[in-house]
Amino acid sequence: MTRKNLTASRLARNLSRMVRSCTPPILEKILFPKKANVGPVPPANESVAQCSVPFIIPAVPPTELWPGFEQTEVKMIPGQIRNHLWAMPENELLVLSVISRLLAPKRVFEFGTFTGASTLAIAANTDPQTRIMTLDINPENRRSHRTGVGSDIPFDYVIGESFLKTRWNSKIERLYSDARNFDTKPYEGKMDLVFVDADHTYPFVRNDTEKALQMLAPGGVILWHDYRWDDDTPECQGVTRLVNQFHDSVGECREIAGTRFAIFQSDANFRWQRQDSPGSSGPHPLAFDDQSGSREAA
Repeated sequence: MTRKNLTASRLARNLSRMVRSCTPPILEKILFPKKANVGPVPPANESVAQCSVPFIIPAVPPTELWPGFEQTEVKMIPGQIRNHLWAMPENELLVLSVISRLLAPKRVFEFGTFTGASTLAIAANTDPQTRIMTLDINPENRRSHRTGVGSDIPFDYVIGESFLKTRWNSKIERLYSDARNFDTKPYEGKMDLVFVDADHTYPFVRNDTEKALQMLAPGGVILWHDYRWDDDTPECQGVTRLVNQFHDSVGECREIAGTRFAIFQSDANFRWQRQDSPGSSGPHPLAFDDQSGSREAA
């Protein structure tokens, strides 16, 4: 696919999301039916073309979550605009910027740096004292690393290139590791915001979410990207499946209407209890079942 076609495809998808966000719920069920649940998500490196999960968590406009959302002023720069299918579109970067401004987190952890446009959105719209840790695969291993669907991004880029030459770079600490091997102990219970936007297949999203919970501070927020997805990115249903299960078994989540974000906010008394099993150096997994979430949205 040429760059021109990629841009046209992206604009068409963004227009579809905008129309959907303005559609009344009754018409949405007719015009935008939920994905049918036709079977379990296959293991990593297997085809996901014939597998789908439903979108079950309640979708709410951001103004219901954060009063004053529409009037919040934020900072964005042209370097955040990127015309390819893997880029977060500008409307979602804007929403992420506003969320960052309103939450005002002091410590942030991001799974999946990529080119750093989302990292920059957070950094530019938080206090100067805010510290942001962003994790990605080591550049030396990127060419040999295979994602959960057995593919890799088919173009070259510099990790974090969007923020490297900006005045917000000093707020950001770049970390390099396979997230499955990343040790969360130095960060446990300290993060006000954890943004999960790395490998979107289920085993990887589950790993990142388990570690996000370990790092989450009381009252902290977990934000997932790509809860909703397009037909050309079916691996993202790993995010949908995980968030559905989280919603059913850990805490209620919300989809931010008009975007692909899903959000969970813990209460002030939230504590992740690390329960190391005998002879084990890691925590027990989350108490998720092995089925896609089934609870209908209220």
